[in-house]
Amino acid sequence: MIVLFAILATALADVHQMQLTQIGNYDSGQYVADVSIGTPEQDFKWPADAEGVVGKDTVRLGANGPKKFVIPGTVFGQAAKFRSTFSDNDVDGVLGLGFPTNAAGGITPPVNRAIDLHLLDEPVFTVYMKAANGKEGGDGGLVTYGAVDTTHCGQILAYEPLTSKTHWQFAITSVTSGKYHSTAKWSARSDTTNSFIEMPAPEAAAIADAHGAKWDNDLGHYVIDCKAKASMELTIGQRKYTIEAKNFVLSAPDGRCVLALKPLATMTFGYVMSLGVPFHRQFCTYPPLDAEGLLGNDTVRLGAPGSKQLIVPGTVFGRATKFSAPFIDNEIDGVLGLAFPVIAPSRITPPMSRAVQLNLVDDPLFTVYLKSSNDKTDTNGGVITYGAIDTEHCGPVTAYEPLTTPTHWQFKLVAVTSGNFHMNVNCRARSDTSSSFIGAPAAEADAIVREHKATWNEDLQHYVIDCDAKPTMMLKIGKQNYTIHSENLVLQLPDGGCALALKALSGQKFSPIWTLGIPFHRQYCTVHDFAQERIGFAKPKN
Repeated sequence: MIVLFAILATALADVHQMQLTQIGNYDSGQYVADVSIGTPEQDFKWPADAEGVVGKDTVRLGANGPKKFVIPGTVFGQAAKFRSTFSDNDVDGVLGLGFPTNAAGGITPPVNRAIDLHLLDEPVFTVYMKAANGKEGGDGGLVTYGAVDTTHCGQILAYEPLTSKTHWQFAITSVTSGKYHSTAKWSARSDTTNSFIEMPAPEAAAIADAHGAKWDNDLGHYVIDCKAKASMELTIGQRKYTIEAKNFVLSAPDGRCVLALKPLATMTFGYVMSLGVPFHRQFCTYPPLDAEGLLGNDTVRLGAPGSKQLIVPGTVFGRATKFSAPFIDNEIDGVLGLAFPVIAPSRITPPMSRAVQLNLVDDPLFTVYLKSSNDKTDTNGGVITYGAIDTEHCGPVTAYEPLTTPTHWQFKLVAVTSGNFHMNVNCRARSDTSSSFIGAPAAEADAIVREHKATWNEDLQHYVIDCDAKPTMMLKIGKQNYTIHSENLVLQLPDGGCALALKALSGQKFSPIWTLGIPFHRQYCTVHDFAQERIGFAKPKN
């Protein structure tokens, strides 16, 4: 069993047999989500001590609406007595997301029940949390059942084995915060119900002292200067994970600030840590945030000024107020979403889908034609044709393939051949015009790299290959074979060397996927058909 971590990022997500539950944020540190039980439904909030009896009925995870995660025949607890903290609390109870062996009364928790009934693609769930900027009841994140949340989370950094099949519990080998440093063997637990990081009182006091924080008996917290840049670095496995000040220093209702650290309420033996909301705001559990900002509504024009633009009035778009370092020295100002509306952040309607709604295009499709720029910067790299098949640059469509789900432009990949490497992969592949490489699961990427005698260059972060090499890659999609030739697989580097246009994708344990980036799109035109939920491939005329 494993727990995994990813730095928060913005991307797109799968939705086939994947269920989403919105998380609300209260008091800047407490997170609750919606559950309903029975027919007719009774709605509850979950984050607890209680007494009562067990019942059995249909449980629905998520707020009212058509996209609830419905789990029939689920055993649940009906509280007859509960502790006083529930009286004035937004939380109605606790949703158990641990293992059945840890469940009260030996019952099967809802998600395990869903797995037993094959209601999910994969036996996993992802937790993504974010700050609500002091807004009570605001959007606090998302729980994704049955899949990795690629909408909000970046590449998986690492998997870590669990120490037991009870809680989501794992080992931490070192803790550093200010002048405090410990290399003791810590046992840590992922705890989404906890607003703080909790640890034994002496360790919590030592870390608070390292940051000049003082215990306040009235507040029941360590009070700290609001301008303090306190952080905590945890070593888990071979990686370090830093909880930054924005998640480690919290605003209190009285205007002061508190350290998001508390002593454990009960006596413990050894070094034990509960990783609550501050850790989950920093990392998805299953690189930095691409952008933060506001939504605007205005006319969007696709195409260069003076060209034949697609003008889409009344389009909602994101206005960045913060963005990650790669954008600073990059010609790219942002990302144009060309996938389906269901995976758009904040449920907005992307420009192309808006154009289809307004009948601004002849047909609900677009064609991508890319060509080599012959190593020239800012030159003609191809064209996107909105509303039609590009017959000027592309030949007849060889074949259409149905999408596995109307979210991404994703379809089934049958087999891959490259040199002497051959594998019947029978997995998903995704058309990705934003990627300069072909992405493959790590094991397959390593095998192909060895086949073509490419070597990893740590400084360049690429697989370096002989510039005279002639690697090819044949992809079987449906009943057709599509070959990427060496001129699109061997890329010229600025230093005069060459790189293999292949990268290894981490986090492919449960649901392997290939991403077909620019090398594939230079070799083949792609026709993206919204109405029939399919993608077509054609050879370019040149």
